[in-house]
Amino acid sequence: MNILGLIPLAIFAMCCALIVWVLAQLARQGDERRRMIVGKACANTFLVMVVYLIACVVVDMVGPARGMNAFLMLCVLCLVFLAQLLHYKRKFGG
Repeated sequence: MNILGLIPLAIFAMCCALIVWVLAQLARQGDERRRMIVGKACANTFLVMVVYLIACVVVDMVGPARGMNAFLMLCVLCLVFLAQLLHYKRKFGG
Protein backbone atom coordinates (compact mmCIF):
# COMPACT_ATOMS: atom_id res chain seq x y z
CA MET A 1 0.00 0.00 0.00
CA ASN A 2 1.43 3.37 -0.96
CA ILE A 3 1.45 6.53 1.12
CA LEU A 4 -1.65 7.96 -0.61
CA GLY A 5 -3.62 4.91 0.46
CA LEU A 6 -2.76 5.57 4.10
CA ILE A 7 -4.03 9.16 4.15
CA PRO A 8 -7.76 8.27 4.31
CA LEU A 9 -6.99 5.66 6.96
CA ALA A 10 -5.08 8.25 9.02
CA ILE A 11 -7.93 10.77 8.70
CA PHE A 12 -10.43 8.09 9.76
CA ALA A 13 -8.27 7.19 12.78
CA MET A 14 -7.95 10.87 13.79
CA CYS A 15 -11.71 11.35 13.52
CA CYS A 16 -12.35 8.26 15.67
CA ALA A 17 -9.82 9.49 18.24
CA LEU A 18 -11.50 12.90 18.28
CA ILE A 19 -14.91 11.32 18.88
CA VAL A 20 -13.54 9.26 21.78
CA TRP A 21 -11.86 12.39 23.20
CA VAL A 22 -15.13 14.35 23.08
CA LEU A 23 -16.98 11.55 24.87
CA ALA A 24 -14.25 11.48 27.54
CA GLN A 25 -14.49 15.24 27.99
CA LEU A 26 -18.25 15.02 28.46
CA ALA A 27 -17.97 12.19 30.99
CA ARG A 28 -15.21 13.78 33.09
CA GLN A 29 -16.31 15.34 36.36
CA GLY A 30 -15.09 18.71 37.52
CA ASP A 31 -15.83 21.81 39.51
CA GLU A 32 -18.52 24.38 38.75
CA ARG A 33 -16.33 26.33 36.33
CA ARG A 34 -15.56 23.22 34.29
CA ARG A 35 -19.23 22.27 34.15
CA MET A 36 -20.06 25.82 32.98
CA ILE A 37 -17.37 25.68 30.26
CA VAL A 38 -18.56 22.29 28.99
CA GLY A 39 -22.19 23.42 29.19
CA LYS A 40 -21.55 26.55 27.12
CA ALA A 41 -19.55 24.56 24.58
CA CYS A 42 -22.34 21.97 24.34
CA ALA A 43 -25.03 24.63 23.93
CA ASN A 44 -23.17 26.43 21.15
CA THR A 45 -22.32 23.16 19.40
CA PHE A 46 -25.98 22.14 19.56
CA LEU A 47 -27.00 25.48 18.02
CA VAL A 48 -24.48 25.09 15.19
CA MET A 49 -25.69 21.57 14.45
CA VAL A 50 -29.36 22.60 14.44
CA VAL A 51 -28.58 25.34 11.92
CA TYR A 52 -26.58 22.84 9.84
CA LEU A 53 -29.45 20.32 9.87
CA ILE A 54 -31.97 23.00 8.87
CA ALA A 55 -29.69 24.02 6.00
CA CYS A 56 -29.42 20.37 4.89
CA VAL A 57 -33.21 20.00 4.92
CA VAL A 58 -33.65 23.17 2.87
CA VAL A 59 -31.02 22.06 0.34
CA ASP A 60 -32.66 18.63 0.04
CA MET A 61 -36.07 20.26 -0.49
CA VAL A 62 -34.75 22.52 -3.25
CA GLY A 63 -32.52 20.01 -5.04
CA PRO A 64 -32.28 16.27 -5.35
CA ALA A 65 -32.13 14.46 -2.02
CA ARG A 66 -28.68 12.98 -1.54
CA GLY A 67 -28.79 12.05 2.13
CA MET A 68 -26.31 12.81 4.87
CA ASN A 69 -23.11 11.09 5.89
CA ALA A 70 -23.54 10.44 9.60
CA PHE A 71 -19.83 9.85 10.29
CA LEU A 72 -18.86 13.09 8.56
CA MET A 73 -21.53 14.96 10.51
CA LEU A 74 -20.22 13.47 13.77
CA CYS A 75 -16.67 14.51 12.89
CA VAL A 76 -17.80 18.07 12.15
CA LEU A 77 -19.75 18.08 15.42
CA CYS A 78 -16.62 17.03 17.30
CA LEU A 79 -14.51 19.70 15.61
CA VAL A 80 -17.05 22.39 16.47
CA PHE A 81 -17.19 21.16 20.07
CA LEU A 82 -13.38 21.15 20.26
CA ALA A 83 -13.20 24.74 18.98
CA GLN A 84 -15.89 25.88 21.43
CA LEU A 85 -14.28 24.06 24.34
CA LEU A 86 -10.86 25.57 23.63
CA HIS A 87 -12.43 29.01 23.27
CA TYR A 88 -14.25 28.84 26.60
CA LYS A 89 -11.28 27.26 28.37
CA ARG A 90 -9.13 30.18 27.25
CA LYS A 91 -11.85 32.69 28.11
CA PHE A 92 -12.69 31.34 31.58
CA GLY A 93 -9.36 29.71 32.44
CA GLY A 94 -10.43 26.09 32.70
